[in-house]
Amino acid sequence: MAFQPSSINCRQFYIGGQWVEPVSRVLGKVINPATEEAIAEVPYGSPADIDRAIAAARKAFGSYGATSKAERLALLQRTLDIYKRRYEDFVQALPVEMGAPITLAREAQVYMGVAHLTETIKALQEYEFEEQRGTTRIVHEPIGVAGLITPWNWPLNQIAAKVAEALAIALPGAQRQRMGSTPTANLKAYDAYIRGDQLFSREGAIPTSLVRAAQLFTDAVTADPRFAVAFARLSLVHARLYEMFADHTPRRLELARQASDSALALDPSLPEGHLARGRFFEATDDLERAAAEYALAVKGKPNDSQILAAGAAVMARRGQWTESTNQFRRAAQLDPRSVQVNLDASVVYSFSRDYRTAMRYVEQAILADSGVIEPWITKGRLELFLLGDRARARETMRGIILRFGAERAASAEGFDFAPLVLDTADLNILARVPATAFGSDPLSYHFFRTQLFEAWQPARARAHADTVFMIAQDLVKRESNNFRVASGTAYMNAITGHRDVAISEMRRALQLTPSTRDRTAWSEVATMAMRVYTIVGENDAAIDQIEQLVTTPALMSAAFIRTEPRVASLRNSPRLQAILARAP
Repeated sequence: MAFQPSSINCRQFYIGGQWVEPVSRVLGKVINPATEEAIAEVPYGSPADIDRAIAAARKAFGSYGATSKAERLALLQRTLDIYKRRYEDFVQALPVEMGAPITLAREAQVYMGVAHLTETIKALQEYEFEEQRGTTRIVHEPIGVAGLITPWNWPLNQIAAKVAEALAIALPGAQRQRMGSTPTANLKAYDAYIRGDQLFSREGAIPTSLVRAAQLFTDAVTADPRFAVAFARLSLVHARLYEMFADHTPRRLELARQASDSALALDPSLPEGHLARGRFFEATDDLERAAAEYALAVKGKPNDSQILAAGAAVMARRGQWTESTNQFRRAAQLDPRSVQVNLDASVVYSFSRDYRTAMRYVEQAILADSGVIEPWITKGRLELFLLGDRARARETMRGIILRFGAERAASAEGFDFAPLVLDTADLNILARVPATAFGSDPLSYHFFRTQLFEAWQPARARAHADTVFMIAQDLVKRESNNFRVASGTAYMNAITGHRDVAISEMRRALQLTPSTRDRTAWSEVATMAMRVYTIVGENDAAIDQIEQLVTTPALMSAAFIRTEPRVASLRNSPRLQAILARAP
């Protein structure tokens, strides 16, 4: 049968599973090389047409990526069956479209499509997308939407080679769970969401990055007010800014609540919405209600590693160590490439002083993405506080400054212990970090500099502590019963020589967060109490805190106490020596 161009659809694009009219109305002629006559007219795609195709592909990236290997094999086999059925149609079309002799078209050009589809099916049947090599987990995953360009001279060969392999690929474990469906059809909203999500995931320890992520998620929900998952992520960012004291204000907390409420109003069963509401409650230290929300999220997505990790972290705060470690282990198995899941797991194992397992999770986080600062900070923290290896911790923290820059390092959450190990040259680099590195958060800037200069240049530390007092007046009045505020107030008073106030505020902070209520928060406050009591010369009280920190689950070890210069005045105490001798 002779090929009839008029019998096929030449003036529409196939986008999103259907034939659609092009945005552009510009047409181009298809010339038969043998006769030099126009056999058809086809539309030239415009940037707007490309945007439509990209949006459709992104939508399919989530839904198609959730398919199983068996489903993809079945689709490829159906494609091959239809291709074979239409084999002669392709043979007749190629000489007219691009000038291939009929024999070459039948025996080579069209046959290459069969060959590529057949070999892709065979390869997919045997291919493993995830494998373990020693201590390394290797995951092969798609990068996202791609533009596949087809040359004119071997069209079926190139189309089959590229499209068949694209159809064979699916998303790995946890990504597949999170992207089982595209949450919005609005391209502008989805673009903002993807960029915000990437920024939040990779730079969640940097306050200025979190502010940008919040704006991107806000852009997403503005473009699509029914974008429930974007509201949930926006709530998580607001809660993060609040709890890390980058913006510990009622306004920021209210924004977190409003965004989570919006997510659940749009979809009351949305697991991400319950995750966001759980984080809101956790930011206010309401662990019971946070745990209830995380349980609802797990019910909706029982195999989502991020949701499981959030629930496990609250279990740890409540002292449920066995349940917490079991759930973290499962979360990490589901998504071994998740930076945050591995980091959270490492913290829980650190509390039980299982250094080997804790460090293994940190190394997995670094392998997953070495461009994220948090795993490196956690690595240095473990080396110092669990191993007492000041040299290794110094090299790790110095490496952070070199890798990420002093400004990002200084403003990153958790970096504040670095002055304990860095030498004068490194401290001078950090001393030059401007306030702008902390965005619109002068409180964190001056708090960091107080710690930076504490042992190095005490007069400058006192000056910054005085500035903290001035900036934090409203915060101290508003959050008088917040254990972190009381703890920070005690430290600033110790630095400025107000001994009695420092002792009083430290005792109050400890009363506000007993270990039976919140184990991880207690560890944080008890560590500060050890520091404050040592500064003001309350040695017996400092040793009391050390005894609890090194003999019960906490982020502290006897090895650290033995090497930390700031508690050197305590080490001649027979009582402390006995405590360290029996500590694990």
